Amino acid sequence: MDKIISSTEISNIKFLRQYGKTAKEVSQLLGISLNTVNYLTAAHNLLSPELRMKIWRTKSPVKAQLKMKERRLKIRQKIRDLKFDRNLGYIVGCCFGDARVNKPKNHPSASVKLLTRNLSFAKYFFQSCEKLGLVTPRFTEQIYDIKILPNGACYKNILFYDISLNSIDFANFLKLPRNPWALVRG
Repeated sequence: MDKIISSTEISNIKFLRQYGKTAKEVSQLLGISLNTVNYLTAAHNLLSPELRMKIWRTKSPVKAQLKMKERRLKIRQKIRDLKFDRNLGYIVGCCFGDARVNKPKNHPSASVKLLTRNLSFAKYFFQSCEKLGLVTPRFTEQIYDIKILPNGACYKNILFYDISLNSIDFANFLKLPRNPWALVRG
């Protein structure tokens, strides 16, 4: 049987969390499960923004940042070792046509994206991105309620396939002018 949490227990959780206790310590002190403490903290917004940032900073230690740097270095090494084969040629060709290299200014992320209605085209682009072995591409289906084209045509309930390869290093690789095949301008 589920335990009902009273408003006094919620105020106790808020007091202990504001006092600096971790969610695990609060759950042990009050005899409430850790998941419940985390849920109530998020649902009732029991933490101040300053304390939330403090907790977030302690949860991301230097070790995690080093793993991320190692991962990016491995991706960069794979990019340097890329051979212009069938898969890379297909991706570059798609970037000339329907796909795009999306790299916002003053933003630390970038991606290679394809939005199409053709399932076989989407699957082949997805497989080519997978075979590169840099990062795992994302394949999603999106239904647009209404799509109005510049010529005035109106479509309703259209299914689109969205494939994105989120890698700033690969997007930079496609945009760099010193590469002989980097003719893609996003």
